[in-house]
Amino acid sequence: MGPWDKRFREAHDYARWRGFLSGWPNFDEANYGDGVIQGTFLLHEGFADWRDVPQSEYGVFHIEDVPGMMRAANDYAVGNGYEASIPNFHQANHGNGTVYGTFLIKLGNTDFIDVPAAELAANDYGVSHGYAAAFPTFHEANYGQGLVFGLKLFHHGTTAWRDIPADLLHNYSDHSSPIGVVLCRSSDVAIWTDMRQQRTDISPGTDLIHQTYALTGGRYLVGSTTPTVPPSPTGLILGTPAAQAGTKLSDCGQVIFGYNVNNVDIDKFDHGSVGGGRVVLVYLDTRLFEPTFFAHEFGHALGLAHSSSQLRGPYGDRFDIMSAMNVWSFPDNQGRRAGPGAAAINLENLGWLHRSRIWRHQ
Repeated sequence: MGPWDKRFREAHDYARWRGFLSGWPNFDEANYGDGVIQGTFLLHEGFADWRDVPQSEYGVFHIEDVPGMMRAANDYAVGNGYEASIPNFHQANHGNGTVYGTFLIKLGNTDFIDVPAAELAANDYGVSHGYAAAFPTFHEANYGQGLVFGLKLFHHGTTAWRDIPADLLHNYSDHSSPIGVVLCRSSDVAIWTDMRQQRTDISPGTDLIHQTYALTGGRYLVGSTTPTVPPSPTGLILGTPAAQAGTKLSDCGQVIFGYNVNNVDIDKFDHGSVGGGRVVLVYLDTRLFEPTFFAHEFGHALGLAHSSSQLRGPYGDRFDIMSAMNVWSFPDNQGRRAGPGAAAINLENLGWLHRSRIWRHQ
């Protein structure tokens, strides 16, 4: 079944992307001929509060310790006026020490019972006794009549239950490479010519650092430790300077070079893919940033080619972003063109369309 903490993270992330507060596995599995499926409970909105709880309050210093995490979460909940708690098994450090993501179940949504060891299967016990879901607190006791284990039982209406393909859940544990965003000044526009004519190596294997990215002819993309943030129409924002963070562009699977220029001779510039997962966007300062263009060029960075239709050829599929700017579009709330995302065939090409959503004629 794999590491327990990983299973909890996957269930939580799946739930969040689908409009639920959180989720947890019931650790039942089955295979009806189309791959392994895993039982998962999904917590509806409105039944819990969320907190980042300091690791020190948990008293558990290894997130892989699932029983310890569950016991500590339950104790924290009871001590703070809640009925139960579900850790999502994500951790972070925002500068003040490690914290654990924790969902605290509001009063009136669960019941608690001590279950004899022989009847412990939490999911089976909960369903057979008329509840929607259950999970163990991992606390145990013996009051003289044998070992019992604590169980939290969820009322109907608080949760949903799904059998989810295991390989779909595993996708939430796949960590993609970071995406680099490099913001450039008007004086840096000559890099476009260098890249378009392949005189500058920006391939994924190149060992580059934000501050010291030397260009052909002695030019520099960014020559200071403080990144240049162009005016807001680009919509591109760079956080911590990469030089200070020690970030290398070679660590990024895709890199976007964004320019705002005020040169009237704009016909010398262009935007598009330059290969190696790198794309360049060049905009006049006065031009609104277009989501359709950005998504199209980033599709190239992900490896997608222009889409086609049988009647119109390349750039002819009006329902797929890789045919921009011929796609159906609408003005967003700022008057910019916004169009479709990737059509099903490109979602499948990217590995973003799970087999459970694809019907194939037998």
